[in-house]
Amino acid sequence: MGRKSTKILKLPSRPIFGFAVEGDCEYDYLKIVLNVTNPHKVKNVQGGSEVVCVRQALDLLGNSEDKQIQKYGTHAYQHVFVVFDTDTMTQQKINDIKTLLAKDEKHSQKLKFIVSNQCFEYVLGLHFSPVKHPTSINSNKHMEQYRYEDHKSNPTRTKLMTDLKNAPDSCKAMYTSLKTRDSNLKLDANTPWVERIKTENDPNSNFYVVYDCLASHNLLPEALKPLE
Repeated sequence: MGRKSTKILKLPSRPIFGFAVEGDCEYDYLKIVLNVTNPHKVKNVQGGSEVVCVRQALDLLGNSEDKQIQKYGTHAYQHVFVVFDTDTMTQQKINDIKTLLAKDEKHSQKLKFIVSNQCFEYVLGLHFSPVKHPTSINSNKHMEQYRYEDHKSNPTRTKLMTDLKNAPDSCKAMYTSLKTRDSNLKLDANTPWVERIKTENDPNSNFYVVYDCLASHNLLPEALKPLE
C-alpha cells in the first residue's frame, strides 16, 4: 500500500492580513478608505465587546475551514489586527482578554492590538482638525451627523468614508497627528495594549500602525503614497 501523500503548502506571494473590528465605523474605514479587500479579511463584531473582538481574531487564525488557511496553513495570515475602543473597557474585560490570550499562545503571537482611547471617532476627527479630546468632535461640522446615526445602512457614514478616500492629504494629516500624539505621550507602536488603556485622560490611538503595516508591504492605496 502506498503512502498517503502530504500536501505541501506554499507561501502566499504577498502578506495577508486579518482584522477583527468592534463596529461598522472601523469596518467601513478599512474597506472604503484603505481598500482592504480579498484576500485580506475583515470581521465586524457589530458592537460586540472588546473580548469578542479578541475571540473572533483567534477564531480566524484557528479556523481550518478558512480558505486562506486551507491554502497556506499557518502562513495564511501574517497578522490579525484587533481593533477596539477603550470607552467601555473594564478590569473584568481586561482579565478576560488576558485569559483568552493565555489559552491560545500560539495564535496570540500573531495578534496586533489597535486601541483607540477613547473612541475611533477621535481618529476620524483628526482627518479634519486637531482634536484634544474625543468629545470635542461633537462640534465638528464634518462629524456632527455621523455621530448620531451609527447604524449599518447609514448613508452619512458611507459618504464620510468616501470623502476621506478622496482626500488623501486628510488621511496623511491624521496619520502624522497620531504619531506626534504618541511621541508626546511617550507611547509608540510597541506600547502594550494594556498600557494604552491606562491613558484614559489622554486621547490617543495607534491606528497609524495599520497604515505602516500596509505601507511596508505596498498595500496602501496609491493616493496615500508616500505617507510622509
